[in-house]
Amino acid sequence: MQILRSLVGVGVLSELDRAAFMAGLDTVSAKMGRDLAMLDRETFLREYGHLRPGTYDILAPRYDEAPDRYFNWPRPDANASSEERRRPFALSLSQMRDIERLLAEHRIEHDVVGLFGFLEAGIRGREYSKFVFSRSLSDALVLIGQLGEAHGFSRDDISYADIGSIYRLYASAASPGEVLAESIARGRRAHQRTRAIAMPPLLSRGEDVWWFEMPPTEPNFLTQRRVSGPVGRLEGDADLSGTIALVANADPGYDWILSRGIAGFITAYGGANSHMAIRASELDLPAVIGAGEVLFARWSAAQQLEIDAANRQVWVIR
Repeated sequence: MQILRSLVGVGVLSELDRAAFMAGLDTVSAKMGRDLAMLDRETFLREYGHLRPGTYDILAPRYDEAPDRYFNWPRPDANASSEERRRPFALSLSQMRDIERLLAEHRIEHDVVGLFGFLEAGIRGREYSKFVFSRSLSDALVLIGQLGEAHGFSRDDISYADIGSIYRLYASAASPGEVLAESIARGRRAHQRTRAIAMPPLLSRGEDVWWFEMPPTEPNFLTQRRVSGPVGRLEGDADLSGTIALVANADPGYDWILSRGIAGFITAYGGANSHMAIRASELDLPAVIGAGEVLFARWSAAQQLEIDAANRQVWVIR
């Protein structure tokens, strides 16, 4: 992603070129979008049911635990319109010569085709590795929840337990109920302290603990498109179609919102290389990634927003 942006920065590629390259990637998440339209419910959930919003959140139901919460069955292909908007990625002869010159200048022993093959493989491989990792992690959270329930603790209770308590049970003959109860009580106290403390995004000196301002954040804008729509909040069974969805921290488990016909989305946290940034580029879906707490709170209070990604602006309509 950094190499692609640097090629735009030095004028070899345009933003439209970069968007076309990203739209042509066939990542595991793009495959999930197609499978959602083509596979029956049971087959789809067998492949993708382990995903959950908030990959590490034991309180978030998996796709296969609450499928009707996340998807409409049956449904049309939500990605059809984005497919129609895509333009093929192709380099001109002058662009190829410029890239060959840059490769030689930086002593990178690759030809142009090899370079773009590496970029595609790197982005696709990174997304696939997260998909594979999340399956094991999600299954582990299910087992931890079952362990808690077996000893009289709800999932909410067990969410306060430290993973160290699970490790401890493997290495001792201590009572699981007592170990979990102790860890949960300690976690609740720590959680209360944490909620009472506000910290700046970056601590650069000791004094920052005592006084600071929340600095403005420069968000990452994806695509070159402009859309407007009502603010979509992920509450209950809200209809997200045509909305600009607001998600504080969108990880791969939030891919389900892309099947709801949203016009765009905004996240408080995340970077230009994050999963949802890549998904927005693939689908040519306007998005603002990593808006920061101040801007996210301001936009969350609005009723309707407009994203002008090309000019890096978000307007509050009302």
